[in-house]
Amino acid sequence: MLFIEELTQIHYYVYQKLFMRRAIESVIDNDGSIITSLWSRQSGKTEAVAGLALGLAILFPVLAKAFPDDPRFKAYARGFRVGIYAPIDEQARLPYDRIRTYAHSEHAEAILSDPELDISLVVSRGDRIVLSNGSRIMSKTASPQASIEGDTHDFVICEESQKLLRSKVDKEIRPMLAATFGTMIHIGTAWESRGGFHHSIQYNVDAHRAGGKRNHFEYPYEIVIEEKERMYRKDKNPFHLNYAKFVQQEIARLGGTDNEEFKMNFRCLWAESRVIALYPHVLKAAYVEDMEMGPRVDGFQVAGLDIGKVSDQSVLACLSVDRNNPVINKSTLPGADEDKQVYYHKTFFALYELGGPFEGNTGQYATLVEILSWHRIQMLVVDATALGDPVFERIEAMVGDSIMVLPFKFGSVTKSLLYKYYLQEWNARRIHIAAGPETQKTPEFRKFQAQHLDLDRVEAGGYVICSAPDGGHDDYPDAGALACWAEKSMTKTIMPEIEVTSAPSFGGGARIFGGRGPMTDTADLSVGRPRSRYVRRGWGR
Repeated sequence: MLFIEELTQIHYYVYQKLFMRRAIESVIDNDGSIITSLWSRQSGKTEAVAGLALGLAILFPVLAKAFPDDPRFKAYARGFRVGIYAPIDEQARLPYDRIRTYAHSEHAEAILSDPELDISLVVSRGDRIVLSNGSRIMSKTASPQASIEGDTHDFVICEESQKLLRSKVDKEIRPMLAATFGTMIHIGTAWESRGGFHHSIQYNVDAHRAGGKRNHFEYPYEIVIEEKERMYRKDKNPFHLNYAKFVQQEIARLGGTDNEEFKMNFRCLWAESRVIALYPHVLKAAYVEDMEMGPRVDGFQVAGLDIGKVSDQSVLACLSVDRNNPVINKSTLPGADEDKQVYYHKTFFALYELGGPFEGNTGQYATLVEILSWHRIQMLVVDATALGDPVFERIEAMVGDSIMVLPFKFGSVTKSLLYKYYLQEWNARRIHIAAGPETQKTPEFRKFQAQHLDLDRVEAGGYVICSAPDGGHDDYPDAGALACWAEKSMTKTIMPEIEVTSAPSFGGGARIFGGRGPMTDTADLSVGRPRSRYVRRGWGR
């Protein structure tokens, strides 16, 4: 840190130093950390990452030569490689141009020419600096259209991370650190959507609370102003007071600190109220911690099957419904249909991944049939969108004489109705999850939990749109919602009277929407035991 401050001629604020020191420590320890930092606008994040990148590129190869037997530095004898990425080229160029400014200053050139360093700039162009010690710093756009794969880095800086596509980072940027187990920095400002940056922040916060190292640094405007005022008291430079003046002017202009733009730009608060579908405390309240998932349970059971797409798993979610203790909606208007004001508590008692899309004559069909038979599922709702149609037809042919199988096609209308009911039941605390100690260790439970917490909720044109953030997955929420819809269908709360302007058409003769009445009176449906040829054959989790 002393070297960086001398090199850049900047006396960094304490909040900048805390972030920079952790990044340096991560490189020294080679711990492969993903470090996140959420900064109030114009608080010095570009200044910090620019000094950090240049200091590492200059000094680490020097340390490798000075301490040749120290394994922490040995790898950098060939140079230190830094990559800077941002959603658009201009944003990646901001820290990079600052790096070039520092490197070309007379002061820096004097330091680099010192005999103990003896370093010169070999290449200095618009997107790349190469030093004579083998180090290089490059900047590239990480826009959705850009192809950026191929480089190897020791250190990656993702600028304006809140606008980077999660899929871009995971697929193309992160793998560039695989050979070196390098450190990645995500730095940016709060935004309206919760993508990979938000996910990484939450992971770091949770890991730190559990006793891990601090890998997230958050600096809202109050911290920035307090530190700048402290620096003013120390050196009497009026520059430090400009930030507070500007922020106070913004507060007056925007009518207070609760303005959405101010909350994101200066308070480091995500606009989650617009997008979050299921809050952590609601999910946590559903845990039944003395119940493990998987074993056979008694009672009324339904399931939902989400058909995996190209890169997703097919997921089966199984619900047991407590029909012995109905919940009556006491807020209904006089004359309302009482049958449709009855709700039931239900519990997810089993979750299964079936290995990707159903294709050809794979054993997934047999596995699915065995699971359904063993658990005595009475109704199954199947995702019949696109490629799901033939899958539904085949499943219905295999189990249709013992299990009621319904297709569900996702569209703007149908998915809105599906998730309105699903979220209603969550928020009414009528959904529960088997969450015993062993269950919470399973990948199925962890994915169920993570995907539900990641789920975005947006209202547009009267529809509720729920989906995973970019690059994420929503297989488990979709399967859970379909299972909940099966419960709704079997308990005669399907609401067939809803008028849909463009009613979807379902195959197999089932009519879920369209105002033509319920497909059957299923309230007292009795389902017999599965066919004998579908006996359990020791399928695993």
